[in-house]
Amino acid sequence: MGFPLTSYTVLKYIADGEEDRNRKNSTEMELALESLQEYSVFAFIIHDPTIHANFHRLLSKQFEDFHYSSGANLAFFGLVDSPYKLELEGVRPFYQDVREMVQLYEKQQNNKVDLSYSAFALANNLGISPEMLPAIVVTHDTRLKSFKYFQTDENVLDKQFNSLIGISNRMNAIRRNESLNLVEKQEKLFELLEAAEIKYTSHMMDGKISETLARSLSDIMSFLINSNTTSVYSPVKSMAKKQLNQAITKLSAVINHLKKEVNKSNIDEDEVHHLYPFIEELSIKLATFLRMIQLNKTEMDSMEHSTLVKTEWLDTFSQRYLQTGLDVALYLQSRNTSLDYSASVICLSKMFEKEINNSIVHWLRSQHQIELPDYYNKYQPGKTALISDVNLNKGNPGKWLPPELGRSKYIAEKVLNQEDWGEMGIENPKLLINNWVTIHRIRNKAAHSENVFFSDFTNVKKALYTLSSNKIFEQLYSLKVIYQGEKTI
Repeated sequence: MGFPLTSYTVLKYIADGEEDRNRKNSTEMELALESLQEYSVFAFIIHDPTIHANFHRLLSKQFEDFHYSSGANLAFFGLVDSPYKLELEGVRPFYQDVREMVQLYEKQQNNKVDLSYSAFALANNLGISPEMLPAIVVTHDTRLKSFKYFQTDENVLDKQFNSLIGISNRMNAIRRNESLNLVEKQEKLFELLEAAEIKYTSHMMDGKISETLARSLSDIMSFLINSNTTSVYSPVKSMAKKQLNQAITKLSAVINHLKKEVNKSNIDEDEVHHLYPFIEELSIKLATFLRMIQLNKTEMDSMEHSTLVKTEWLDTFSQRYLQTGLDVALYLQSRNTSLDYSASVICLSKMFEKEINNSIVHWLRSQHQIELPDYYNKYQPGKTALISDVNLNKGNPGKWLPPELGRSKYIAEKVLNQEDWGEMGIENPKLLINNWVTIHRIRNKAAHSENVFFSDFTNVKKALYTLSSNKIFEQLYSLKVIYQGEKTI
């Protein structure tokens, strides 16, 4: 059964009730939640309608067909154009209970949310790289912490969807098996997914989060709902405000704990502590939370990103990280200058790291026989690409793991010569490396220290501006165009 959405925010309404079935809810929600228990598989189609325009058009066009072919055991959610034109009916009577609840909620959302940013934030909150979108997240029950996800596009969606229908029908008997607990039923679903035809269209990825899928969905939606300041649906608005404050407090505490653990270690600046990726991931999550609080601020409250780095030279998700880092810093400035700017610094550093990986690192990969553009931002099976113990082809068939900022900096400083830089078209490598060192040093401070100050954020911003004003990002763009092939930025 399909549930067409105008925005992702309704997922909070569903997720809240799914997670806490003892809470007193509205009659509409009670009927909807009771109905949702009848489904054996849930699929959340996450995409950016702007970036993935072709996919969005296909999903909107075929949503009704998917709905009527999906049967009674698969519940899927996705953004479409004009969902009210889809007067969908369910095979079972309870379908309408859920649909009416969705319509009741969405009709009272007066402001449009930023769909592009909400897709970016939702993916980050689930630990899914935004580059993996469009993606389909699959679970047996949203009260679990695990899920599977896989990439999709307009060419394979039909085949993948047909596989999900078959799997949901087989899962129906498993759902009714009272001798199995929820985790065991989830494992049965995963076995079916791994054996399905989907594996021939996309690599199946494991999703594992610290809280339930319902809570993760609900957390991120709380910020979107809170930013929708004119919403008249006050019960949800009230829950959202309380929840977003709890989410920020809890997340900040976890980050500070991890930083203290890192501080106990004595490692070289170019080494990577095993907790770095978690600190980065959680800091970006915190930054997206803070940025979404400001989604409905006026233009005068927004920092001009293009005055720092021209957006035409940046990949789409690099723009998102730049936008997030700058807006969060602006938010922090408006509250208290002594607040920690780690989240802003990490977002700006992530933007720079992505631009380096998408250009210079791919030039290095091309020198080690990685086939480009076929394996641009992808792992190539059977190939080794090592430079001074830095693995440039790390990962698995579903995901390439690029080198960390310090590792690529080491190659730039110690391995590359003037001839290499000339071949890449980088006119001032010394200036690039000097600012690279600054950004990396402050990014490491953000992962170590309990507080990063406004002056640190300013130094990272100055480094990026220096690189931009000396046309470094323009030169990196030229490299990206070569290795992306026909892919547009």
